[in-house]
Amino acid sequence: TLALELAGVYLRESPDMSCETYLQEMTTGDNVEGRVSDLVRYERTVYQALAVHDRYLDESAQRGLRTAACFAPDDASLALLDACGVGAEALRPLRRLHLISGDGVRWRMHRLVRAWAVNSATPEVLAAARDAFVTGAALYAKTIDLAEGYRIYQADGPHLEKAVAEIRSVLGED
Repeated sequence: TLALELAGVYLRESPDMSCETYLQEMTTGDNVEGRVSDLVRYERTVYQALAVHDRYLDESAQRGLRTAACFAPDDASLALLDACGVGAEALRPLRRLHLISGDGVRWRMHRLVRAWAVNSATPEVLAAARDAFVTGAALYAKTIDLAEGYRIYQADGPHLEKAVAEIRSVLGED
């Protein structure tokens, strides 16, 4: 409901923008909703509800939530999430509270949950999450072999590409 209302308000406030342009801006990670969120009454309620969930998560699940939020905005394999240090114990409460969804092999996170998880984290917590994501993706990439590597890349390519793009800023020049 919130996502639809944000889109409607944004398009109403930007009559020169098409729906297609709006979707393109959203997929590039541009904070298009942030420009009109003060005009939407539900966003505060959604963020308050997410903050309540956060209080019920143990440290492992909170760390897992922030690490998962560092992934690209596509579904991903549980194997890659596990390589990033988010195991079954951390996933259980995230699934129970519907912060992460998916089947037994892949998972996804709603973009509003992802944005909240990143924006509500302290700089230190976010830096640790980004480090876990990049380091885990690098370890996961080492499992790629010539014969079957395309399957791993096919399943998690956007996330591996994001890790490569961020590796220097997260881990440094070395």
